Amino acid sequence: MNRGLEPTYLIYVRSADGSEDLAGSFFTLEEAKLRVRLMAQKSGRSHYIYDSLKHEVIEERTQSDFGVSG
Repeated sequence: MNRGLEPTYLIYVRSADGSEDLAGSFFTLEEAKLRVRLMAQKSGRSHYIYDSLKHEVIEERTQSDFGVSG
């Protein structure tokens, strides 16, 4: 049975109240890193990349990482 491919790298956004929502899913780490940086620059919330195969957070970004204040 062919299950097909599923994205490995998931981007989640974390709100001030601690809730989290899926913001995107990607097949390559390079694309996920680019997108998480772009999302974090435009938003006042924290975004992170989760590796669904290793079950770990790879990178977390916020506006302050880029010298941007909300």
